[in-house]
Amino acid sequence: MISKKRIGINRNVAPGMSLEKFAQLAKDNNIKIVELRNDLSGVPTVESITDGRSIEEVKSVLKGLKIETINALGNADSAELLQNNVDILTQMCEVAKQLSVTRIIFCPTRDASDTRSDGQRQEDLVTALRSFSAILKSFGLQGLLEPLGFADSVLQTPWEAQAALKISGVDNFKIVADTFHYFLAGVTARDIQKRVDVKQIGLVHMSTVAPGKSVSSLADEDRMMLDNADESRCLEYVRLLQASGYSGNYSFEPFSSKLRQWDLNRASESIAVSVQMVEETAKKSSLEL
Repeated sequence: MISKKRIGINRNVAPGMSLEKFAQLAKDNNIKIVELRNDLSGVPTVESITDGRSIEEVKSVLKGLKIETINALGNADSAELLQNNVDILTQMCEVAKQLSVTRIIFCPTRDASDTRSDGQRQEDLVTALRSFSAILKSFGLQGLLEPLGFADSVLQTPWEAQAALKISGVDNFKIVADTFHYFLAGVTARDIQKRVDVKQIGLVHMSTVAPGKSVSSLADEDRMMLDNADESRCLEYVRLLQASGYSGNYSFEPFSSKLRQWDLNRASESIAVSVQMVEETAKKSSLEL
């Protein structure tokens, strides 16, 4: 069973809304968990996490809500950008600490022209993870590493992420299981049973994709709130993860620019439908992928 208290919303659910309306959206739907972002305005900035508002203002607006994560520090595996990422992470941690956020998400590089070998990519990621882990620990925070299933991603699968965490020896990181990226990476039911360590999953991101496009052509722009006509098999992954023992939180993370046009009523309707689908799905038996 997935109780509503385990379900949250990412700011991407309503990217065009002010922080106040986003908070209202959560509270109107009895959602207690939210995720903040540093990229709603386009290029990621630390200032975007709070919409340029003071910490006290954000605390007031989000009172009664648990901020699950801050999304995200990108290019986390880049040796060239490591020092810059360390500086950015330190600033993000300062904001997170003041807002009582406990976890920050890290994403890999997306670059089709990346010429590093698999071994070098892993080595660079391991080095970065050790640096990030030390900074997070100094603030009492944790990290979440999110593999991206895109063909140009240097970290596509959950088992690659697991291997990097194991080699690095860090103990304050877990992994994000994003159903969209599981689909792109071709993660199967057998993979979840045999290769995915569910105990290392710290959060599950959910979205759906309308039929009609090839897997290789899918992009973040195709990601919407939950719908029965879903090409990416989101709810099947949810069932499988639940059946494998996952007991953590879930969060809706669509990416389509269409969501910027939604008003409070439209977004609220979508959340209500999506929550109901997740709750009903969890009661059903797992399907083979």
